[in-house]
Amino acid sequence: MSRCSTFVTFLIYDPLKILVSVLVTVFLVLPVIVIVFGSNAIVRLFVSCYLHLQFDGKVRLVSDGKDGIFCHLRKVYLRTLLEYDLPFDIEKFEKLIKNNLLSDGGGSSGTKDAYGWKMRQVITQQCGYFCWKEDENFTWSNHCRTLSTEKPVSRKQLLNIIDGLSDDLGELQPQWEVIYIPNIENKRFGILVNFHHGYSDGLALITMIAERLSPVKPFPYVLNPLVNTVPWQTRLLFDVKVYLFLGWAVLKLYLFLGWAVLKRFIRSRKNQDMKAFASVDELDEGIPEHCHLAKVDLPSDTIKTIRNMANVPIPAILISIYTKSLETILISRGDTVPKEIACGYTVTKFPYKKELSNRMVLIETEASVHKYGLDDNLVSSLEETATGLSKSFDECYATHDFSMVGKLPCKFIKVPRIAPGWFLHANIPFARKPVKIGGAVPVAVSAWPTLIRGYPYQLVASNISYGKTISACLIAKASKFSLEEMDELVKQLPRQLKALERYVCQQAHATMNDQDFDCLPARTSHICLHNAK
Repeated sequence: MSRCSTFVTFLIYDPLKILVSVLVTVFLVLPVIVIVFGSNAIVRLFVSCYLHLQFDGKVRLVSDGKDGIFCHLRKVYLRTLLEYDLPFDIEKFEKLIKNNLLSDGGGSSGTKDAYGWKMRQVITQQCGYFCWKEDENFTWSNHCRTLSTEKPVSRKQLLNIIDGLSDDLGELQPQWEVIYIPNIENKRFGILVNFHHGYSDGLALITMIAERLSPVKPFPYVLNPLVNTVPWQTRLLFDVKVYLFLGWAVLKLYLFLGWAVLKRFIRSRKNQDMKAFASVDELDEGIPEHCHLAKVDLPSDTIKTIRNMANVPIPAILISIYTKSLETILISRGDTVPKEIACGYTVTKFPYKKELSNRMVLIETEASVHKYGLDDNLVSSLEETATGLSKSFDECYATHDFSMVGKLPCKFIKVPRIAPGWFLHANIPFARKPVKIGGAVPVAVSAWPTLIRGYPYQLVASNISYGKTISACLIAKASKFSLEEMDELVKQLPRQLKALERYVCQQAHATMNDQDFDCLPARTSHICLHNAK
């Protein structure tokens, strides 16, 4: 029996705790948070709508981030600024201030007694006697004055001016002041009110001014603390406003949670798409054979050996395996082309670390330049041509055809690079010592084209600038490799590179250790090769 009662109590007690927690959060915590942190912004919205409707859009509340509408800025002195297009009489405005802030009837005399009677009554009733301060030197010149400028000022200039007028009022300055600004650009006028937070708030002062400027009576739900009695309709509408604050806070909370769930869902879908590549061969599906990326498979032990001995990240090794130095955009057609026609020679500017600066690194591929009858002058000429073309193109994507000795077709391409880094270029490996794999001859790892041999590269020269664009010179390795085929290559290459990036990321996550993630900027950057439209 006791076990049964305990079980029933457990079933009832836990849901009750959850329900109470939800009710406390929704009806107690959220309203407090909203009223403390969000009421100023929401009341500003209400006041702006009120002024727009009351004056047909001719009176605006200027928001400069330093004013106070609901006194939540924790400053002793607040300010509020109205900008309007209505005709204005400064004498009527002074009378408005006197009649509202000074004693009834006797305020026009501007005496100390008249000033103190009504003001002291309002302040002490609402804020206590500690907020009251006698003004021994009361004059209209330091309470209501005009700010004149030689020429009309802009909104930005006006805010700069009032920054100097809105500092904390000192001991010899009044507790409140109203400044009339008659010379704003586009024939506009302004009213700046500086006031002690104990006297009033911006909402009440705006209401007070609007009551005298408006041809009709303002809306009753705008509170004015200068009125001693507040009708029940106003109190009821004030409570409704508080519940509107609560509803807005709950809505924002739900929107935030919904957006977080949606982002997580989108991220999971991207991860599923990344895992969809079962093999690297799928990267070339639907692409002509002569545009396929060169691929060589290496055992995982060999990859780890290269990583440990050459001190290079696994993503860079994977890129070199699947693409044969993709930063120089090399292409391979396998053994169908005689090797004696192939040639390779590249000069590439790599992004070394700051202490190493930017160096020009010479890379010789398997096909020697001298072996196939290409002298140094030809190579230098080709490099100068590629460099000159790189500087002559300002577009993000451009091509240029030119011929060379032996009538080998050639194409120059220029593609954009997305800042702050490029996935492939950022993963180019570097090493300060040779790498020896399986008893083979040590290979100096200055760039990966020298590491894996056996493929006839057809890139004769390239010039890659590590800037906003990537420039390269593609040279066909045989005369039968036509310009039409190279055009097809340029069209297909961006899609291959995008798929390759996703595949390399997926393979790297399956192979590498946690320490390798420090060398993988691909988690936040993307390949930047795009087709021109």
